[in-house]
Amino acid sequence: MIVTAAPHLLGPLHRIPLGEARVFRVDGRDVAVFRCRSGEVFATSAEFPHRGGRLVDGLLGGHSVVCPLHGFVFDLR
Repeated sequence: MIVTAAPHLLGPLHRIPLGEARVFRVDGRDVAVFRCRSGEVFATSAEFPHRGGRLVDGLLGGHSVVCPLHGFVFDLR
């Protein structure tokens, strides 16, 4: 499977291990792509909205990522 951020080809899915995330530069913006342990893939802004921290540094569990700075939980769905 290939990961895309419509209409951008980001590369092969196996480059993102299950339960992890990677940041890709798309049209001048950083996009975080999460691959949940279930195999589902979600993409969102790479920064936390409340402090500008890196979302990919958060703890991924189920369909949520937990902010490592403040413990806020963000639902990726």
